[in-house]
Amino acid sequence: MPTVHEDEYSGWLSKTAQAHSVDNYLNWIAQEDNGVDGVFILNIQTGRLVSRSTVDGGRGKVDLSRIVTWTGANVAKDTVQQLGGILHGGELKYVDYTFENAIMRLFYFTANNGTPILIGFVGTQPSLMGTLDLCTPPFAQKIRGYLP
Repeated sequence: MPTVHEDEYSGWLSKTAQAHSVDNYLNWIAQEDNGVDGVFILNIQTGRLVSRSTVDGGRGKVDLSRIVTWTGANVAKDTVQQLGGILHGGELKYVDYTFENAIMRLFYFTANNGTPILIGFVGTQPSLMGTLDLCTPPFAQKIRGYLP
């Protein structure tokens, strides 16, 4: 897996008005009272960061740089998809990493241009984990709409 290059756009989403709209939306998500403290988009094919939230919403900054680096090195969609084949479960939609005091939900999509992407949501508020569970599917769909 290629190394994740923090804050580099992967060529298919450039620093344009569209990219600023994505950035604004990711920051809005991270600031709302929805259990999400950080959001990132990763190009699975290149291992490069496409965009990420840059605000902390006043709840303590989530170190997305380290999380994105770990995720880029450990994206196991192919391995998990093999289990989906055994179960006849279809395409992998998302994976949750649930901890005692945090959760990371990773959604897998193919962008309209064929690029495999991952949208990650990180939450560190145990009392809002149920809210994160309800909010992230529509957030992921809207983010997907920003991508080419």
